[in-house]
Amino acid sequence: MKRIKFMLLAIAMLLAAPAFLTSCQEDAPEINYTMNVSVINDFTKVVEAINNGSLKNEQAIAKLTEAIDKMNADQQTKLQAIIDVLNSVNATLETKLAAIEAAMKAQTLTLESKLALLETAIKNQTIKQEEMAQKLITAINNLSGSMEAKIEAITAAINNVNTTLETKLALIEAAIKAQTLSLEAKLDLLEQAIKALPDYSAQLEAIKTAIANLPDYGDKLSAIEAAIKAMPDYSDKFDAVVAALNAMKTQVEALGTGQTAIATKIGEVTAAINSLIASVNSGNTSAAEALAQIIQKLEELKAAIGSGGDSTPDFTNTVTLDGVTMPIIDAGIDEDEFNEGNYDIVLFVAKDKGVKIMAGKEPHDGKTIDLTKKEPEHDDWYWSVECYNPTLIFDTYGEPGTPYPVFMSGTLSVKSLDSEDGKPVFEIVLEDGKVKGEGEYGDGKEHTISLNFKGSMRFDDY
Repeated sequence: MKRIKFMLLAIAMLLAAPAFLTSCQEDAPEINYTMNVSVINDFTKVVEAINNGSLKNEQAIAKLTEAIDKMNADQQTKLQAIIDVLNSVNATLETKLAAIEAAMKAQTLTLESKLALLETAIKNQTIKQEEMAQKLITAINNLSGSMEAKIEAITAAINNVNTTLETKLALIEAAIKAQTLSLEAKLDLLEQAIKALPDYSAQLEAIKTAIANLPDYGDKLSAIEAAIKAMPDYSDKFDAVVAALNAMKTQVEALGTGQTAIATKIGEVTAAINSLIASVNSGNTSAAEALAQIIQKLEELKAAIGSGGDSTPDFTNTVTLDGVTMPIIDAGIDEDEFNEGNYDIVLFVAKDKGVKIMAGKEPHDGKTIDLTKKEPEHDDWYWSVECYNPTLIFDTYGEPGTPYPVFMSGTLSVKSLDSEDGKPVFEIVLEDGKVKGEGEYGDGKEHTISLNFKGSMRFDDY
């Protein structure tokens, strides 16, 4: 079945949270499709079409991306053609921004070329330095080749002596946020990056970036471990682990009282590590022995808070949409459907923004769902994922023969656990999601999404 649309309960919700997205979207313009076909393989004509307003927004970016990839030229020639657009006094800002976004998505441009383009865009003030990381997320998500090839390309860029410190830090941030890199790849990259960064200050900034953008507490602690192992100086290792745990504790406390047990445990471990460091400074413990004990304490902390501390908090994790991570502030499930063995779930990040997930107990509970495929026909509920901001961003559905889109990449796991105080408890994980819904099924834009939730849900009627 498909279904009652997402009805957010604004009256019942008193909480407020940051918006999913801050950008506005324009209405789709009238397009001369004959003209579009004629310019699709001609970069210069596509640029002209954007300049004169014939192509706009996502359509302009898509045409430019295709034109770049079909350009019969070497890297330098392609790069120069795009740089010429950025330096042109005749090109509108819209055209320049579309050219940058298209270059980030192009499959035939190397990461090195994309970095050079972004640095040019910053120098001529087309974009700001703080926008580089977001652009690089798109670049990394669209890199071709294996996971190993992607990591090799990013690591090479970070190690390049011509890469500025600002660009290196932006690359690290983008890699941590990228949906197409596995956790193992991100941790490996962070370790390599720490070795390449010039000083403790830059290394600590990279560690804090990883902590801020990895959604799972265990992953954050793994990032701290990987980073301090890569640091050559014991004093820096000790300072970094304390600073990183303090930053993590601050982040956890900001999520609210439901995280108190976790924040307390982090504080206890930090105090124990400070005692170890004091013992090293007094000559009673060797630095190597202390480091081994610190790593062990991080592992113990990881095990302790992997289930949310002494008791499972209502909202343990987050939704990450297009690289922006937000805490889940409320979660609900339809009681009547739950009693029938169907899961109609809403995870809120604000009173009118969130993710709706539908699944069936029999076909889906505890299993990994491939979101890129429609399901074989069956008599139970099919999977569905919708996202609202507060209007529809995308609406996907796994029933065969329906016009709803599916994901380009991504998996979903929905697992029902024992109840807590009469409320059903769920584990929900959506990983590596990339999706685009058009027309009545979305805003026509490509989005990346992941979420990680473990906690109880209030009953409601959706």
